[in-house]
Amino acid sequence: MADVSQENLAKAIFVHQPYIASLEAGNISIGLDKMEQIAAYFGVKYYHLADPEYSIPPRQVLRENIEKYIRSTQTESGYLKNESPNFTKSIDQILQGSFLIQPRSAKEIATECNRLYASGISSSRVSDILARSPRKDLVEVLKTAKGRIKRYQLKQV
Repeated sequence: MADVSQENLAKAIFVHQPYIASLEAGNISIGLDKMEQIAAYFGVKYYHLADPEYSIPPRQVLRENIEKYIRSTQTESGYLKNESPNFTKSIDQILQGSFLIQPRSAKEIATECNRLYASGISSSRVSDILARSPRKDLVEVLKTAKGRIKRYQLKQV
């Protein structure tokens, strides 16, 4: 509603973007301290975040609240002017090429995106983007023998 990316919210409340993705997906529980930070970021009370009856403030109010929070915490605010990069565009361009004919790690994909498009994407953001539709339907996720590192490869058609 307020056009804030997971990455920018994460940056503002001093966590990593995958934490925000896991919260949104309902995969992890949130502590009261982080709930209060997120609520402060959007200018609402922490208990409103769990209230399905609470009406979300209008977009302009949310943006004003975010700007107040950013100023009070002295967090970088360039993204409030829609200057945040479009990482999915870089990933889509990689998916259309031949780079992923061979299995690649998220770090290798991020390095290639940064080399070709100067996108500034992180390997965790690559993993997040490739885990969502429609991109997850285009790649096969392979695990190494030890199962620690995922590798991505275009699905064979």
